[in-house]
Amino acid sequence: MSQPGMAEKTKVTGKGAPSAALAIQRFIVINDKGGIGKTIIIHGLSLELTSAGVDHLVIEAESDPRLQRVLGKDRVIFHALSEDSLRDIRRNPDLVAEYWDAIMEEFMEAVRLLDMGANASKLFWNWWDSGSGRLILGDGTGTGVLIVTTYEVEAMRLAREALRRAAEEMPNARLFLVVNEHQGTLPATHSALDNLCAAAGDRAGEVERIILPRCAAPAWPVMFGMGKPLNELATLRPQDLQPHGYRLGAAARSVADVGEWLAEWRPRIRRILISAGLVRAQG
Repeated sequence: MSQPGMAEKTKVTGKGAPSAALAIQRFIVINDKGGIGKTIIIHGLSLELTSAGVDHLVIEAESDPRLQRVLGKDRVIFHALSEDSLRDIRRNPDLVAEYWDAIMEEFMEAVRLLDMGANASKLFWNWWDSGSGRLILGDGTGTGVLIVTTYEVEAMRLAREALRRAAEEMPNARLFLVVNEHQGTLPATHSALDNLCAAAGDRAGEVERIILPRCAAPAWPVMFGMGKPLNELATLRPQDLQPHGYRLGAAARSVADVGEWLAEWRPRIRRILISAGLVRAQG
C-alpha cells in the first residue's frame, strides 16, 4: 500500500496516457445529496480511461451495484451500504471505520474512481472526523475531489459545505466543481458558482469548473436503465425502444438526441482526466 498522503509514482501505459509520473490517480465524488448524477460521472470517467487504455478500478459505495452491473465485476468493486448495514453502523460507530478501511485498502493502490451514494458521503465525513481519513489520505496529494451539484438549492448548499471541507482539510487535493444541468442551465461564469467556490477560501481560484449538459431525450431514463455502457446508447436501434412503449419515430429522435448529448458531454468528462494528467488531449 502507498504511504499516506503520498502521490503514486506508477506510470500508466495506455495508448492515450502520459508516460510521466501522475499528479492525480484517485478521484472521489462528494455531495450528501442523492440523485444529482455522481454515479454517471464516475461511469463516464471509467469509459474514458478504458478508451485511453488506462488500467483502473471503480469502487462503488452504494446501496445498489448499478455500475458493477453495467461495467462488470472485473472493473467495479462493490461495497454494499444497505438499510440494514446503515442501521448497524448507527448502533455501532466502530463499523464506520471497518467499512471505510476496507475501501481504502483498494482505493490507495493505483488509479481508482470512488463512487459514493448520499449515505456513503455522510459516512465518509464521519470516518474522516474520527482521524482515520486524515491518516490515510493525508493532505490529499494524488487525489481529485469532484464536488458534484445541480442548480438546486439543497444540492448547492451541500456542495458548498463539501467544497469548504475539502479545501481546508485536503490542501493538496485537486478541486473540481462539476455541475449537472438537471435542474436548469448554469454557465461556468454564473455568480452562483462564484459564491459556491468562495467557500474554498484562498483556494477558490483553483477550483476547476466543469458544466455537464442535461440529456433532453424523452427516452433517456429508459435507455440509461438498460444497463448498457454510455458509449453504446447512441448505437441502439430505434426498434429497441419499441417494447418500452415508444413509437418508432419518437424512438429514433431519442437515439439521435442521445448521440448529440454524448458528443458534447464526453469531451467535458474527458477534461477532468486531461487536467489530472491521466490522458492526453486529443488532436
